[in-house]
Amino acid sequence: MGCASSKTVDGGKVDANSSLPAVSQSPGDADGDAKRYGVLTKDLEAEIESTFKKIDKDSNGFLTGDELKDVVAKYSGEGFTFDEKQFFGWFDIHGANGGKPDSKLDLKEFGWYLADIAESFSEPAVAMAGIVQKFDEIAAAGPAAPPAEGEEVYFEGTDEEQAAAAKIQAGFRGHKVRKEMSKGQINTAFVFIKPHAVTDATKELVTSSLSAAGISVLSEGKLTGEQIDEGKLIDQHYYAIASKATILKPAQLNVPNDKFEAQFGLEWQAALDSGKVLNALDGCAALGITADEMDTQWGICKKAKKLVKFGGGFYCGLIEIEGKESYYIFNGFFMSMRSKFTAPGTSIYYYVVEWDAAKTSWGDFRGKVLGPTDPTEAPEGSIRGQIYAKWGALGLEAVPDVGDNGVHASASPFEALAERANWVKADLATDAFGAQLIAAGISLETIKSWTIDPQVLVDGAKGSLFDSVEDINSADCIAKLTAINTENK
Repeated sequence: MGCASSKTVDGGKVDANSSLPAVSQSPGDADGDAKRYGVLTKDLEAEIESTFKKIDKDSNGFLTGDELKDVVAKYSGEGFTFDEKQFFGWFDIHGANGGKPDSKLDLKEFGWYLADIAESFSEPAVAMAGIVQKFDEIAAAGPAAPPAEGEEVYFEGTDEEQAAAAKIQAGFRGHKVRKEMSKGQINTAFVFIKPHAVTDATKELVTSSLSAAGISVLSEGKLTGEQIDEGKLIDQHYYAIASKATILKPAQLNVPNDKFEAQFGLEWQAALDSGKVLNALDGCAALGITADEMDTQWGICKKAKKLVKFGGGFYCGLIEIEGKESYYIFNGFFMSMRSKFTAPGTSIYYYVVEWDAAKTSWGDFRGKVLGPTDPTEAPEGSIRGQIYAKWGALGLEAVPDVGDNGVHASASPFEALAERANWVKADLATDAFGAQLIAAGISLETIKSWTIDPQVLVDGAKGSLFDSVEDINSADCIAKLTAINTENK
């Protein structure tokens, strides 16, 4: 096979020719599909129509099972059986050319089918063009044999890029089990090895542990401390705390004047007007101190009782260093935590993963596969338990603890969506889970506002959105979020 072009997805390379299942998940109704898949097909309408015409051998404007089965089977690879009844049951939404379902696909339905395949990728918008191109090549080639299962596909690029592409391709081939999963039964999470534990040995342990648990890696890659710092990725990750420490300026914060004045003997507006109020990031720069030094000073002001709590994760302390200006600093404790992720030479190593919810619940994924937050309490075979037991052999410099516990993983399907959008820039509208939320009637604007874990009404009481859907599977999460959306309108 000749060289194939590749596209960047989540920091790695994805082969446009890589086989994916020809059936992903049941689309739904015509209006919902037009909204859900339109974002993926709108810029490729001419290419999709050209491919459609190549498959439409009798040029009658629709595709039958006989015309589709060879193309679909060749795309899916060796071992795939085209089930015509099941295929049209899922993808013949409104019948060819807008009539009743008739076991044929018109041009619009064909485009939706290709878009449904694209949703199997963590970055559907990126994958879509490659999928259309591959179908076009298969249709044009006619009876030529497809790549056999396990056959290597070659890529242009460096050896490192080719190795990354091969890894991701292997993961995508494993997606063939999707055709056996019903809608809403796929859980997708974001996992990363924390900076203190990023070694080749740890990566191998995490990869093998995920595989042993039946969890597929969709994509993986490295993000450096410099990238994390510049993009404020860790700040967004810990938004509730970091928004006060690095993202927002003091004037943007809702500071209770009575609490501020009671603690410091100065009205909030007067302090703001003085120019002596800073977030922690700006405070480090103004004082000429490091993140660790800020952490030390924060401890000093706390001990001196020159600190006030306004709410959960929302603090202000008066930092007084001899020979320097004094400043009111917000959430100074965050800087030391942040520096673990942003210091030069550090990095995280991430995985976008998925699994069948019918086989492993989200709770078991976190509790048994990953292990509890405290690694000393983690099961022996869990990832955190293994890292704790083997930390020296894995090349870690210190015994893992509650903060530096080896790995992070999303607490829910929605938190995973927010984390993919933050860390690897997944598109909320075309991400598979995001698209399902939109199809359920939740607006893109609402989904965006939810990614920073706001306080919302849940069963009549205000609470954390993230907490309300923790440890539940995708289908249940969609149902819960739909109810929350209704309650908060």
